[in-house]
Amino acid sequence: MKTKKDAFRKGEQRAAALFISPFFLLFAVFGLLPIIFTLIVSFFNWDLLGEPQWIGGENYATLIQDPQLAVQHNQHLLAVLNSTANRCPCFGSDSQR
Repeated sequence: MKTKKDAFRKGEQRAAALFISPFFLLFAVFGLLPIIFTLIVSFFNWDLLGEPQWIGGENYATLIQDPQLAVQHNQHLLAVLNSTANRCPCFGSDSQR
């Protein structure tokens, strides 16, 4: 048995969905679509002027074989650990002593 309260709640839910829907639309257009497009383009050799050529995972194979990748990965890891240690009060200097 439906009551006035149930109908009011359903109307509130519709209104909430209408207010939230622009966020999801903008997020899809400016957030998800560029990420999906970038993922698709990463499987092509394309200079944006000519026709794209499918090369599959060759870009990723080249990236993994690059000796600089390990160096850059280690530098990034050290930077993350350093910034984390500086923010954690149990590590680093304690200015409240």
